[in-house]
Amino acid sequence: MVPSLFRPLRGPYRVNCLLVVLLVVLAGVLWGCPKQEQQLQTMRMENRDQDVAAIQAQELEVIAETEQGPQSLGTLSVDQPFSLGDAIAFALMNNLDVAMAVDDQAIQEEVATGAIFDLLPSLVLSAERSHRDNEAASSSQNYYTGEESLAASMSSEQNTARHSAELSWNLLNFAVNFMKWGQELSRIGVTEQRLRRVRQNLAYDVTQAYARVAVAQETAEQADIMIQELEARLVVLEDNVQRRLVPRSEALETEATIMETVFLLRKILKEYDSARVELNQLMGLEPDTNIIVSGFDFTILPDPMPVDLSAMQDEALLNRPELFEQDIAENISRNEAHQALIKMLPTVTPYYRYDHDDNDYLVHNDWYTVGLRISWDILSIPGYWADMRVADAQTRRVRTERAQISAAVMAQVALSVIEYQDMLEQTTQLKAVAEKRAELTETVRLEVEQGKVHRAMLLDMEERSLSAKMEYHSSYARLISAMARVANSLGRDWEAGAYQEVPGVTSGDLTSSTFDEDAARLADRAEAEHGTELAVDIQAN
Repeated sequence: MVPSLFRPLRGPYRVNCLLVVLLVVLAGVLWGCPKQEQQLQTMRMENRDQDVAAIQAQELEVIAETEQGPQSLGTLSVDQPFSLGDAIAFALMNNLDVAMAVDDQAIQEEVATGAIFDLLPSLVLSAERSHRDNEAASSSQNYYTGEESLAASMSSEQNTARHSAELSWNLLNFAVNFMKWGQELSRIGVTEQRLRRVRQNLAYDVTQAYARVAVAQETAEQADIMIQELEARLVVLEDNVQRRLVPRSEALETEATIMETVFLLRKILKEYDSARVELNQLMGLEPDTNIIVSGFDFTILPDPMPVDLSAMQDEALLNRPELFEQDIAENISRNEAHQALIKMLPTVTPYYRYDHDDNDYLVHNDWYTVGLRISWDILSIPGYWADMRVADAQTRRVRTERAQISAAVMAQVALSVIEYQDMLEQTTQLKAVAEKRAELTETVRLEVEQGKVHRAMLLDMEERSLSAKMEYHSSYARLISAMARVANSLGRDWEAGAYQEVPGVTSGDLTSSTFDEDAARLADRAEAEHGTELAVDIQAN
């Protein structure tokens, strides 16, 4: 008799038990959710510590360049000025986007290596050890009379011990896997082209950020001095108004001009901080790293780039990694169609098999078998035919997408050339304006010393000269970025000398701008108007 504990539950007992089970499951789920959330939070904190430690432990190394290009590794000292070439080389070594692209290529190479092993034949080893509690005795019965024709007999033992080994090669699968291996090799080429484009875009981004830092740093070096002098000038103006030496309207106009200039200078300091953080991020440094760039020689415009739009568009169509990637994608799609076609064929599998059986009733306990298996799944042909049609459609789509990218590349080249020519003309004009403003300021300064004009006019001229100089420097930086954009749109690699036309690519000290002269003049003015103490303070800063 079955114990009552194992009898099926019926009626209200079943309902109660189900409710208890549901409550237990619900309690387990509710108890596990907070625990899982806590585990995720703990894991996030641990990974955060690892990521921060990895960033902080990153070595500050950079490629030391020679006339032939990058040759050896050197140490980048962030407290010493470094050139645009140093910044690009260092970023290409330490940027995380490049590191991820390199990892993607390594992963694809391992996938291709794994695809090779799918080409090997199949070797299956099998063994059996078993025991039967009764003998496997059997008799025969006459088909016509129904009488037993033979006495019960047996031809196998109670203990079974057999093993076998079969070597087979599915030729259809071999052909398909061979094509898949070729596809995986092609995908390595895709990852290589993507890595190229990541490096090209990084070189362009670093050039843009470096130019911004160079301009902001050039101005920020003297911005504090200028702000200090202008604020001191405000105090003098207020004192002159109190003493009725200067009309109130003239003083207010001068104060407004000074305040606008101070606001502009403080904005430049903020711009320097943001540009420096952006460049640090691109170079793989900590955001608050205090870097110093060599900058550019703003007194000399870059040499004009030779412009042949038709030849440049042809070069871009032959160089851009995106187009190489589309070429490879077309081959992969065409390969998919060939695979679907092959899968419609019959499966042919030659095999060679060895068997061994310890059954004592057998005359021969081991034997070899050679054979050929042929099978054909007729009903799978329509599905493979549809796959082939899909692959053909995908191939046509890749061609259309490649044509679209080619048109976009040609437009990018044209736009980059237009931007470069526009920035070259604009920078040339702004340089002339800045030079004229500087010359005018010097003329007014001489007239002030001779007592021909009021000192307030000199202040106005110097502020306008400063604004013209900063606008010229900003335009110079945009010109550098435009030159880098041309190289980027052409698909040129930095390692192959694509940026040799851009100033500052090669290492070396560059001539500073005239800000040092401005600082000396500010110190002289401070000494004349406010005494020696302020002049010494300005020179020290």
